[in-house]
Amino acid sequence: LGLTSFMLNKYFDPKDLAFKEDVFSVDEKLKQLLSEKMQLTKNKKNILIHVGSSEENKIYPKTKLALLCKLIIKEFPEIKIFLGWGNLKEYEFAKEVIELGAISQDNIEIAPKFSLEELIVFTKSMDLIIGNDSGPTHLAFALNRPSITIFGATPSYRNAFKTNINKIIDTGKKITNAKHLDKSDFCISTIEEED
Repeated sequence: LGLTSFMLNKYFDPKDLAFKEDVFSVDEKLKQLLSEKMQLTKNKKNILIHVGSSEENKIYPKTKLALLCKLIIKEFPEIKIFLGWGNLKEYEFAKEVIELGAISQDNIEIAPKFSLEELIVFTKSMDLIIGNDSGPTHLAFALNRPSITIFGATPSYRNAFKTNINKIIDTGKKITNAKHLDKSDFCISTIEEED
């Protein structure tokens, strides 16, 4: 943002992010339709967990994700978790998370395939979004929704802002050349589900 501010000759203070407006508008009619279809209620907290990312080494391991889901449900039994996905491989990954965790369908389900507009609306409807360093997870920041973004071998300091509602869990990896990320570095697997 510093370079953008410089190029636009506009002062930017990171504190301004606390007062930013949503980047995308939400179609209220579509929001109502999705709420009914997905049986969202105001009485139950809803979490959207995005399982995928653009690179394999940016994806939190399915065994740890299954344990994370179980821990969340154990701590908050009334919660509903939706696993978001973008392609067939991610869909299969989400299915395996549920199977590995032996989690009741009352507490977790695989979200349907969303269009971009539906994903924006659904994200805005969630109480918390958790996911890897990926576009769908970063939507939470753009929509002012609480989020936890998991970073392994990618630089969290470059790809995300921490705010009161947007948190980061990372490996503390220092990247010397952000243009040449080591795609064989799976340090994301060292992040414990209890973190």
